[in-house]
Amino acid sequence: MQRGNFNVFCGPDFGKETRVSFVEGDILDTRQLKLAVADSDVIFNLAGAVPSKQAFTAPHVFEQINNWGTANLVNALRELKASSKLIHVSSLGVYGSGRFEKIDSPIPSDPYGLSKLRGEAHIQVGKEELGLDCAVIRCPSIFGYSKNLRLDSLLNRMVFDANFSGKVVVPGDIEAFSPHSDINGLVHQLASLVETELEDSILFARCSNVSAQMLLHALEQLFPGLQSTSVDANQYRQQLVFSESLPFVVPVDERILLSQVERFLANFSFKQS
Repeated sequence: MQRGNFNVFCGPDFGKETRVSFVEGDILDTRQLKLAVADSDVIFNLAGAVPSKQAFTAPHVFEQINNWGTANLVNALRELKASSKLIHVSSLGVYGSGRFEKIDSPIPSDPYGLSKLRGEAHIQVGKEELGLDCAVIRCPSIFGYSKNLRLDSLLNRMVFDANFSGKVVVPGDIEAFSPHSDINGLVHQLASLVETELEDSILFARCSNVSAQMLLHALEQLFPGLQSTSVDANQYRQQLVFSESLPFVVPVDERILLSQVERFLANFSFKQS
């Protein structure tokens, strides 16, 4: 909603028997937050400011929401003496950039990653010192269709443009890799945590190292006449790559990637002829 996207409110009626309700609030509003989380069984904290290529976000915004907003939530649960399970969604951006053969200590390289790491620290305090039932799950960039589709994400934008214009523009190094999770797989993993004992304080979303070139190859199979343009191909694009030997990293399978793209395309209103 902060992005001006209200699509989540569009679509079929949930019906009278739904257990879904909407409360508009602010994670920095302590009183309102306590009212919202009181008597809850499970809380997923997805509140967060994220970087966007389409709009500048001042560093203090990341700090307020990702860091102090998380602190507000932990303090609210402490004051309520709540027994709620808290699953805090963080980011692999806490690792900055580089290639990781093992899980090293995070070294954020920008205000966003630093704010997410500071937010994680409040969850650790909640678990270790306050006895809260909570954990952090570090997620990569998300790939796939949702009502609130982010088109400032390169891979999502490529699929969207291939479908509606038949042209794809790839900025920077087309071979640069970054970790991505298919949105459907991530939703299932998050849902499974509801019934899972949160023994570890840090969890990882399953992901794959994907490059724009790999996605372009899949799109070219689905759109034989697709036009692609590489812009500033020699410009370095920050890479974050995790070894496929790590338990949460899934090797890329071209057939699976192709099926994910096809599932993505199936949600669009019409296709490029």
